[in-house]
Amino acid sequence: MMLPTCDLRKICPQIAFAMTMAVIVFEHYNLEATFTSVCDGKHGPGSLHASGRAFDLRIKDLDGNERDITEADRSKAKQIILDLKNSLGPQYDIVLESDHIHIEYDPK
Repeated sequence: MMLPTCDLRKICPQIAFAMTMAVIVFEHYNLEATFTSVCDGKHGPGSLHASGRAFDLRIKDLDGNERDITEADRSKAKQIILDLKNSLGPQYDIVLESDHIHIEYDPK
């Protein structure tokens, strides 16, 4: 699911691919991926969101409870991150933030 505030106008092909892989990984866990930010929102200095090379995924409902982020949410998010890292490879940075999974295309 894509929140209506998500702006996709600048995404690079590598991010479109990563978004597709995120949907597939979430489906593996019988979950729906919720994209909360792509080329929009306020982000820290050096963020790759504005250039279309990053996106965020919601974690607060991974355990079926949409009210709070629980330890079960964080645990499931860690499993999802491992699968995404295996699927996407080293050109992507994937980080568990306080309330979301952040994925960016940042080849070294």
